[in-house]
Amino acid sequence: ISNALLNGKLSFKTIYNWIYIGKLKGISFKNLRHKGKRRKKETRGKFLIGNSITTRPKDVKSRKTFGHWELDTIVSSRGKSKDCLATFVERKTRFYVAIKIKDRTAPSMLKAIKKLVKVLPKKAL
Repeated sequence: ISNALLNGKLSFKTIYNWIYIGKLKGISFKNLRHKGKRRKKETRGKFLIGNSITTRPKDVKSRKTFGHWELDTIVSSRGKSKDCLATFVERKTRFYVAIKIKDRTAPSMLKAIKKLVKVLPKKAL
């Protein structure tokens, strides 16, 4: 369908996603060859610690006050290396810092936070 009728302008994944959510009238996953059995379920977990981003205070959302930091990790999917980056962003100024850490464990992240605190001025915290 995507190549013959649409000259490759629409991916086959989009067509399948439309079928799974019921966007294409008269076609369901039961019309497919595997009846939807080969569709992979989401396997990533959810964080159950900390507060949700949606519950943050209004002054943090508006980016009017300095000192609200977000942190995350970036993991490479290449090779067997567990190395990753700990990233820190100050919301108001959007100042960005990335620190290489050996893995995504809590002790490694704590080392990165301590390293960040050590190099920043006291007023930045």
